[in-house]
Formats: sequence, C-alpha cells, structure tokens
Amino acid sequence: MTHNSALYHWLRGHRLPCFLLLTVGFIGFGALSLDLVRLLTANAGFLLAHGWAGLVEGGFLQLFELSGKALAAMACYVVFKLSEHALVDRLAHVTLDTPASDQIRVNARLSASRKRRNPSSS
Repeated sequence: MTHNSALYHWLRGHRLPCFLLLTVGFIGFGALSLDLVRLLTANAGFLLAHGWAGLVEGGFLQLFELSGKALAAMACYVVFKLSEHALVDRLAHVTLDTPASDQIRVNARLSASRKRRNPSSS
C-alpha cells in the first residue's frame, strides 16, 4: 500500500486551491523554460570559445543563473504534476475521504444512470 504526502491529501480535498496551484506551476514552468536551451547553448559556446577570459567576463555567473533558472523551472513542473495528479485522481476515484456532500451527489448520479440503463428493475 502506498502512502501519499499530507500536501497531496490536502490538494485532493481542496479543488480550487489545487487548480490555482496547477495554473501557477504551468505558467511558471512555461515562463522559466522559455529559450532556456538556446541560452544554455549560447553560454556554453561563449565559454568554450573564450576560455578563462569568458569565465572572468561573467560567463560562469550567467551559467550559474541559467542553472538556477532550470532548477526553478523543474520545481514548477513538479508542482504542476502534483496538482494535476491530485485533480485527476479526485475526478477519477470517489473514495471514503471525499467529503460527504460530494459522495451523496456521486451516488445519486450513479443510481440515476443505472435506472436509465435498466428501467425495468425499479
């Protein structure tokens, strides 16, 4: 049996904050990763072409900043995927930890769809 984190359980129970966090993660990942590969390639080319002088002129600092940007983009991606998984899991599986009002609505929908499929059993 797998155990999920407290954050995951909280996100499953709070749909709107989970969706907002998903949106922030998506936008953050997109904004931070835009042109990241091109910039890293240009920086590596600059450092290879100019060697030590390129490091002294700020090439290493730029490489460090780009690496930090890549790590921040990956953190945003992880937040996006965690939120996405919590939302999809909540939509796909109705479990006992779902609030009672949601559980009652789902049970009513299920019984109504069963009656529509088999009207003679009522």
